[in-house]
Amino acid sequence: MAYATTDDGVRLWYEDTGAGVPIVFVSVGLAVAALARLAGAPRAADATQDEGRRSNARVGAVLATAVALAIVATNLVRQPPLTSPDGGWPAGDAAAARVLDDVGGTDAGELVLYGLPVFKSADALRFPLVRRGAVVESGDAGLAAGHELPLIVLCDASFAAAIGAPCGGPAEDAQVSGLALDLVDRFESAPDRWVSVYLPG
Repeated sequence: MAYATTDDGVRLWYEDTGAGVPIVFVSVGLAVAALARLAGAPRAADATQDEGRRSNARVGAVLATAVALAIVATNLVRQPPLTSPDGGWPAGDAAAARVLDDVGGTDAGELVLYGLPVFKSADALRFPLVRRGAVVESGDAGLAAGHELPLIVLCDASFAAAIGAPCGGPAEDAQVSGLALDLVDRFESAPDRWVSVYLPG
């Protein structure tokens, strides 16, 4: 592991991973080393060694507290919002509740969940559905069985170019083309997240 050596021979070990400069960690490490050095030496030439150490220990404690409070304050002002801009879990749970109402509840049996684009997971809706007691099939195998089971398509409009059609109708309908399914509900569960519910015709 790499390390940096201070002018008084103290080794500060560090690990270089990821991207960017570890400014915060280096600053905290240097501050701790400076406080430790301050606590171990007299502050003034005319003070006795014991008095100097006690005085420096008090100064070090005050400075350490100030550093800790500054770090805490910095983190507090940079906290993420209490509610995610896209609605987070509450929006997903509300969408799952609406889907289950559309299909007749968990007693309706197995559901098929399909995500668009195909390379993006539909777990944002799968988790709340399963939590509410639904049995969920997914993927291409599920889509193939979709003509016999309720089919829910979750479409992410931010990937319209990759999908090849816009969400909110064209993209979802293209996926069920040729299947004997009827659209019973379509809604935007979160910004750019469209849910379409199809039932066997």
